[in-house]
Amino acid sequence: MNVKQFPKILFLLCFIACVAAVSSASSWREDVIANLGGEPSWTVMLYLDGDEISMEQDFVAAFRNMAEAKAGSSANVNIVVQFDRLPDNVTDYGDWSITHRFYLTPGLEPTEENAIADWGDGKGGREVDMADPDTLLDFVNWTISNYPADKYALVIGDHGYGWKGMAVDTTSHGDFLKVKELKDALTSVPVMIDLLAFDACLMQMVEVAYELRNTGVGIIVGSELPGTTWPFAEIVSALTDNPSISPRDLGARINDLYFEAHAGEKDITLSTLDVTKIGPLAEAIGNFAAVSIAGSSDDIVRERAETVVDNIEQAVVYSRNSADWEGYVSGLSIFFPLEDTLESNKIVLGVGSSIPPEFFYFYTRQITGFAEETLWRDLLFLFYNMDERISGALFKARFAIQDEGRAIDNENVDLYDLFRRVVENLKLEE
Repeated sequence: MNVKQFPKILFLLCFIACVAAVSSASSWREDVIANLGGEPSWTVMLYLDGDEISMEQDFVAAFRNMAEAKAGSSANVNIVVQFDRLPDNVTDYGDWSITHRFYLTPGLEPTEENAIADWGDGKGGREVDMADPDTLLDFVNWTISNYPADKYALVIGDHGYGWKGMAVDTTSHGDFLKVKELKDALTSVPVMIDLLAFDACLMQMVEVAYELRNTGVGIIVGSELPGTTWPFAEIVSALTDNPSISPRDLGARINDLYFEAHAGEKDITLSTLDVTKIGPLAEAIGNFAAVSIAGSSDDIVRERAETVVDNIEQAVVYSRNSADWEGYVSGLSIFFPLEDTLESNKIVLGVGSSIPPEFFYFYTRQITGFAEETLWRDLLFLFYNMDERISGALFKARFAIQDEGRAIDNENVDLYDLFRRVVENLKLEE
């Protein structure tokens, strides 16, 4: 320690002891930071859309766990929450049913009395549409302005539907947040979101990551499968215990804590993606689709498939899976739905050929840019029509995944598992 610094440090320690006795937790944090001459290491934004029966129950329970564990902000970490609730569902903490913001301090409970009274416009809590991208952007920008830090994490919690969107707000006519809307909101944020976490089902898809690749997001954490509750108390405590942690390591730590919280359970998976690797991965998938559509030789198709596998390994930096999915999921999925067996739900294009209606009507560039820009939609169109240009190895791989019950929610397949099988099938045909 530099001796010249000692009087300043001694003064600071005395200052902290004095103001802690008479100030609130948030003002204490601000005074400490001002005297240290710097900003906190992390600001974590929890965007919790509890405007639905099961999600409100989960998030109220998460708040209770954090309060009991005394998990909350520190001088180096800000934890800021926007929490929307549902009327006449969970009665805990006063049964308020609008949206409130909280600066989460250790032991704080989400009562209206503890909510932030001024959102910057002279008013506090109110009813908002959590599925509106402007609502998300307003919360993020307000948090950045009021709780600046070196690094930022954003956790979005609610139901998830992969490339179709997430965050349903039932008191706003069932509105939900589309991935392109999420992209637009994040693109407008004035700082980099170092870590984006989806506490939502099915969101760890290449289509989602592709849409977000140029938004300033560094790391994405999410699940390929239908998810379950996140251990927020443990996650917050892990960060406040180690505020110098990198975004990549924080993502991996969240994976571990999620896995530990559900040890022994089935259908558990969580992974961490490096968003900078998604562009090269999408390009590799597009190259595979192009040579497949062109009816290229098996050697060329296999070479392109191997390149996809290599790029997946670069993009997925960490993953954890329950035993029932080990070896079948590797951290990133892609849309490849089963054919609908109900005749009334088919789009019949020819003798014996059918396309799942969701693919036909919704898997388009207007909803997800990946569909068109990587030729994946064109490839699937030919696949469903049994076009002879499509390598038999792809048919074998997809049908094997279906027969083994390894399709995810009957709509998606693990990206690595699919292309691994394609490569293996082509090697067997040599």
